[in-house]
Amino acid sequence: ALVLFALPRKFRKALTIAMDGEKLRDWRHPEVNPWIMRAFFRLTYFLVVSLFNAFPIPQRSGFRRSFEHAGKAMDLRYNVLVFPEGARTKDGQMAPFRGGIGLLASGLNATIVPLKLGGLFEVKQRFLTKKMRIPHARAGEISICFGKPIHPDSLGELKEITRFLESAVVNSSDRT
Repeated sequence: ALVLFALPRKFRKALTIAMDGEKLRDWRHPEVNPWIMRAFFRLTYFLVVSLFNAFPIPQRSGFRRSFEHAGKAMDLRYNVLVFPEGARTKDGQMAPFRGGIGLLASGLNATIVPLKLGGLFEVKQRFLTKKMRIPHARAGEISICFGKPIHPDSLGELKEITRFLESAVVNSSDRT
């Protein structure tokens, strides 16, 4: 939601977001009781997919279909937002990028704009420790930094692409 808010309207309208495939599957087909909880998770799935135009990228297997979906979305002039770490941070530090981002970048052969979210972990920690109902301005500062656009065709092998993109995100904190 924060990235969407930071983007100009024309990009916001044409954005599809890759999300943890297993989490989306669990929301769509919840194995919980009572029925009200199942309904809640299915509603969560519907809202995330509808409002954020999210699509699944599984972390364990079956990611080829998701990559095909990303390619079709790009063919329809959508921008694809991927968080290449594969999971939320547990300690506030950026995790190493997963190898799939190199495969996706080389397969799509599209311009990549690195982006870095800063301060979100700290705001979440303050929110959880102070038992706030809604995060507010005193909870901390969040930054969204965009790096220089990159075209992956000149970056070499998949591992090199992954390392280069990770470095670009780390260094994108120079711009906001």
